[in-house]
Amino acid sequence: MQTPATFSAAGVSVLFFFGLCASLPAQQVSWETGTVVAIEKGSRAGESYFDVTVDVADKRYVIRPYRDNGSAFGNFLGDLFKPVGVAGYANSVNLRAGQTVGLALLSDGRAKLDTGRGRGYFAEVVSQSLLSQPERNAVQPAPATTAQPAAAATEGSNASTGQPVWKLVQNPNVGWRFKVTGQFLYGERILPEGARKVGDFDTVDTKEQSGKFVGTQRVHITYRISDASPQGFYYKACQWNFAVELTWVTDDRIEGRWEGYPPQATLDRPTCTWSGERIWEDVSWIK
Repeated sequence: MQTPATFSAAGVSVLFFFGLCASLPAQQVSWETGTVVAIEKGSRAGESYFDVTVDVADKRYVIRPYRDNGSAFGNFLGDLFKPVGVAGYANSVNLRAGQTVGLALLSDGRAKLDTGRGRGYFAEVVSQSLLSQPERNAVQPAPATTAQPAAAATEGSNASTGQPVWKLVQNPNVGWRFKVTGQFLYGERILPEGARKVGDFDTVDTKEQSGKFVGTQRVHITYRISDASPQGFYYKACQWNFAVELTWVTDDRIEGRWEGYPPQATLDRPTCTWSGERIWEDVSWIK
C-alpha cells in the first residue's frame, strides 16, 4: 500500500517561498556601456556617500550607490522585495575615473551599476542630463573630491549645449532638448544651473515599441521648506516616475501622452505625496 506523502513546516515554507518568487514579475533591465567620469565623496545629515558620474553615449548620469548590494543574495532580494537603500549609502566604492562600467535604469527609479569585476551596486539616480559634444570628448580620470552643498534655484534656462530647444505646447515657457538615437528617444527639460547643482532633473527616457516610443518621465525637484529650526528652513528632495507614450515623432513635432496629476491636486512637500490620483494627459512639443 502506498504511504501518503507528508510535508514538514519547513518544506511547505520553502515551496511557498519559491512559488512566490515564480509568481512575481521580474524587472526588465536594459544595460548600456558607460565610462566613469568622476567620483565625489560627500555627506548629508552625518551620513557619508559617493556620487559617481557616468557618461553613457550622449547622456550623463550621477548616481549614489547603496550599501551592501554586491552579493548575488543581496541583488536577488533587492530585485524581489525592493528593500534597497534602507541600509544607507555605500561608504566605499571599488571604482576609478575612466573605468568602463555597465549601467541600467530600473522601472522603480533606481539604477544598477555593473563594474565587470563580479560586483555591482544598486544606486539612487541623483541627476541625468544630455551632453554637449565638447563634454563627450572630455572624459578625464579625476581623484575623489568632497561635494559642496549648493542652493536651490528657481525655474530658468541653463547654458546652451548647441542643441535645438523644443517648446512644450502646454506651457511654452518650458524648454526641452531631445535626442533620437536608433530605437531610443531621450528628452531633458532645461533647468537653471542652481537647480541642476542640487540634483534636480526632469527627463523622458523611451524606447520604440510597436510603432511608438514607450518609457518613463523621471522628475526630481528640491523644495525649500520653512521650519522652526535656527536656520528657519530645510531642503526636501522629491522624485516621481511617470509613464510616457509618444505616438508622433518628426523633425519638428513630438506628440503623445504622459501621466500626471489633475490641476486641483495638491502636493504635501514634506512627504512628497499628492492628494489626487494620477491621470493621462496629452503632451506635445514643437521645435
